[in-house]
Amino acid sequence: MFYQAGLKYLVPKGILYPVVGAFRALVEVDPGTGIYRWKKDPFMVWNDLGERIAGIVWDEKEENPEYIGKSKNVWSNLFKEVLLYTLV
Repeated sequence: MFYQAGLKYLVPKGILYPVVGAFRALVEVDPGTGIYRWKKDPFMVWNDLGERIAGIVWDEKEENPEYIGKSKNVWSNLFKEVLLYTLV
């Protein structure tokens, strides 16, 4: 998912940024070392939540990806979805 490889499809930045940004809910600071780390494996989270995340974006009913990328509602809903997953 987030590795250095070409994309198979062109994904507009307005869709890509909020989706990738949602995964910031998985980052925490190790209190002992002060180093950032993943709470859960982001690949596992994507495998479990990918369809749900795509559904949230799809349900926005906006044809212009630029507006999706600027929607506070989309950013918030995607972040909350990943955050709730970390609590399970």
